[in-house]
Amino acid sequence: MSGYKPSYRHLILVAVVLASVLMVFGANAQILATPTTNQSSPPAATGGNTTFIVGWAGTYIETWPGILNPMLYISQLSIEININLYLPLIYYDPVNHTVLPGLADSWVINYSNHTAIFHINPDAVWSDGVPVTSQDVVYSYEIAKQNYSNYVSYVAPITNVTALNSRTVMITFTGTIWTVFADYPLVIVPYHIWKNINPATYPGYNANGTPYFVGDGPYVLTKYVPEQYVEIQKNPL
Repeated sequence: MSGYKPSYRHLILVAVVLASVLMVFGANAQILATPTTNQSSPPAATGGNTTFIVGWAGTYIETWPGILNPMLYISQLSIEININLYLPLIYYDPVNHTVLPGLADSWVINYSNHTAIFHINPDAVWSDGVPVTSQDVVYSYEIAKQNYSNYVSYVAPITNVTALNSRTVMITFTGTIWTVFADYPLVIVPYHIWKNINPATYPGYNANGTPYFVGDGPYVLTKYVPEQYVEIQKNPL
């Protein structure tokens, strides 16, 4: 991403800076493949591809209300997948109790006049190479306020979202709410892709299971088999 290094609460995969990473979530913790390494003999760093297979107990990969639509997901498994594919403006680090950048590289929260101004990292791009802009942010908050969105109650204190320029957004809010910005961050979705779909019914993949996906996170979706597994790899941009 031209030096752009997004930060977010990723799974353990985010610590691996390798050429390609594969994540597979199996139904009911079923192991879908056998790892080629064991814990007693960790592999030496070779610079090649490394694969992780992660089983998930107690839940399946649902096809509705859209595991790959971050505005609709309901399960923890869906959350764990989507937070690796999309970024928020900022997020809260519960370990160090600090607020860290996501898409925004700087921001100012003014509680006296209830405004928040976010400056999007100029190097932030979507996985198809299109720059992330304030239009994406405005659009994402508009969707989040719809009744079908799982974010609707969290963004209720937000009264307006305005693009000041292509990389700067001003958000007005009521009260002294911080949760919606950092503790329960809203991920930003690509307007240039989502304008062509219905966000209220978009499951995140085509009828044949092929992902119709563009993200801005540290990983990109490469394959999805409904109710079986999801495959993601390190974002090459």
